[in-house]
Amino acid sequence: FPVTIFFGLSAGDQAPSTAHSVFIGAYAGAEANDVDRTVLVGYQSGRNLANTTTDAIGIGSYALSASEASDNVIGIGTRAGADSLVGTSMVRIGYEAGAYCSGSNSNSLYIGTEAGSNSWAMNDSISIGREAGMYTSASNGSINLGLEAASGSKANQYSIAIGLLAASRQPIVTG
Repeated sequence: FPVTIFFGLSAGDQAPSTAHSVFIGAYAGAEANDVDRTVLVGYQSGRNLANTTTDAIGIGSYALSASEASDNVIGIGTRAGADSLVGTSMVRIGYEAGAYCSGSNSNSLYIGTEAGSNSWAMNDSISIGREAGMYTSASNGSINLGLEAASGSKANQYSIAIGLLAASRQPIVTG
């Protein structure tokens, strides 16, 4: 099954042992090793993707770039899932959705601009809406729906936040 397609400038550069992979776009999949069953489309998408990443789909500039220890992950949008550590079965859709995450964020769904970005320990969680679940930590099993829902919150285990700034650490300003 050794099917590998590289297209743009330096796409797949230094990528021996790749299997079932498609890299399209300048530097997409660059410096990858042992990437398995992966599709990366967009400028620098999947660049510096860790050796421990398999079954990944990245579409958009920098999508899934520099992500580590991630399996069964989808990142669609500019920087979706970029620079994130540790996680399996993750879906990130939107500009910087699920980007810059640390700690485990397995079985998570982030949809919206910066939804779930910079979060930590958000296993089995859903964040939908612009900045929903952004800068959130230790909130396993949470559901965050709405603009900045649960943004900046900590230790909201198995919680539900629905609406503008719901369960957020952001001040509500009225004019």
